[in-house]
Amino acid sequence: MSLIKPIKRDFTSDIDIALKEFDSEHEPSTSQQREIDKYQAIFKKRDNPNLGNDEKEDLWTF
Repeated sequence: MSLIKPIKRDFTSDIDIALKEFDSEHEPSTSQQREIDKYQAIFKKRDNPNLGNDEKEDLWTF
């Protein structure tokens, strides 16, 4: 007999369900949209590090 209960990995709380439903029904606010745009730009630069860098920059180039 095991005293450790199995972990529920697919559990979603009621508040998470309510927030997801709210987000799907409402448009993001202006500040939320700016935040979304900011992080999408960061993700794009992270995923494509050479995008827009036509010149190869050297560490010692000033």
